[in-house]
Amino acid sequence: MIDSAETAIAASFRRPGGGGPGADDLGRRAAASRRDRGGQDRARRAHAQGDDGARRLAEGVTGVLRTLTYPSHTTLLTGAAPARHGVGNNLTFDPSSINQVGWDWCAEDIKAPALWQAARQAGLATANVHWPVSVGAPADHNLPQVWRTGHEDDRKLMRALATPAARHARSEARALCAGHRRRR
Repeated sequence: MIDSAETAIAASFRRPGGGGPGADDLGRRAAASRRDRGGQDRARRAHAQGDDGARRLAEGVTGVLRTLTYPSHTTLLTGAAPARHGVGNNLTFDPSSINQVGWDWCAEDIKAPALWQAARQAGLATANVHWPVSVGAPADHNLPQVWRTGHEDDRKLMRALATPAARHARSEARALCAGHRRRR
């Protein structure tokens, strides 16, 4: 099942004519990562080797321009550069400030196929926890990244945007953390 899912995911990211960051080698990287227990062994070795290990771990990783959180995370999610996936900044383009410094939270702004769609096509369930540009993402369980002011209304907004199972999991996690703090 994993191999066929990796193949489906990799195929969904291939563009006509090939090319693009991560587009054609997603399946090979996923298979190598699986052989390496999800990269755990490689990460442990890199940590033990200090800065030299971290540099080796990052070999072949190329940042997207502009090296900002939302464009970079969207490139990881799509395998496409910002010019293709459409998320070129953390903030939406808003020269009139109508959106009051609004962040680019909405998955519908992503113009390239994303991992959520590829996983669903492969028959896999998907979950998202606080990933940039994920409001309204087609994930089975979605706890999107969104905030405004840190006010109670932010929590109301999150409850409105998260899928029911993700809201429940978040409540369970908060209760677990609260219980842990009381026992200290």
